[in-house]
Amino acid sequence: DVVAQKPDGLRAMAQLPKRRLEVDEVLVPAAQMWLGSLLQQVSCHKTRQLIFEASLVPDSQGEQDMVALLRVRQRMASLLLYPSWNDCARREALLRGPGVVTAFLEMAWDRLRPGLLADLERLAAEKAALGLGEPILDPWDVPFVLHACSEREAKSTSRASSRITYAALLRSVEVLLAQLFDIAFVQEEPLRGEVWHASVQKFALREAISNTRSASNATIAVIYIDAFARPGKAVQTAMCGLQGSKVLDGSSRQIPKA
Repeated sequence: DVVAQKPDGLRAMAQLPKRRLEVDEVLVPAAQMWLGSLLQQVSCHKTRQLIFEASLVPDSQGEQDMVALLRVRQRMASLLLYPSWNDCARREALLRGPGVVTAFLEMAWDRLRPGLLADLERLAAEKAALGLGEPILDPWDVPFVLHACSEREAKSTSRASSRITYAALLRSVEVLLAQLFDIAFVQEEPLRGEVWHASVQKFALREAISNTRSASNATIAVIYIDAFARPGKAVQTAMCGLQGSKVLDGSSRQIPKA
């Protein structure tokens, strides 16, 4: 059925190798860009469970690499006379120190938990309404039910869809920065070797010409956006600082990058 429907993100499914046993089988690459789309589209509970479990295959080499990285970071913090890498990494942050971060996260969780539980209850009710069984959510139910709700909302004539295109999202960021902070959001061509993949986009935050503090239109920060799916890329929502802001020799300042 998935092959016949050919939903967005799965149009190449019909080209994947198949074999015929008691039922037709399709080989699906164990990549998040495939598995995530399947979890949204496949109505069969057992198939979604198998897909979800396939996405949890442990990465032994990745775990070993992470342990080695953490050891290097811990050694670096020790050389800089910090008790841990967490203390070192948070030394110039708004929330300084592991204890402050932990307290903030606990407070945030206390505030967010009631709303999260209410949302999960609504999703469980939607699962039952879709004829998918009892109103009890399994992890592999969530993407499918959310997608079904989004599709229903998009088709509704009484409510506007909450989904927007990527281009519209970038345009909204540009407008908000300009109107609220008088900052220009400008896409630039990365230098050779500056980004880790050709699809990564570079944006500069510049002081707008209308800014009374400075008429230089100088770049005050750089943001790299890795928005598009590709084989082997982990799908996650995250922001990582690459370079902090600090005063250099004289009056110059190092531009922050993220």
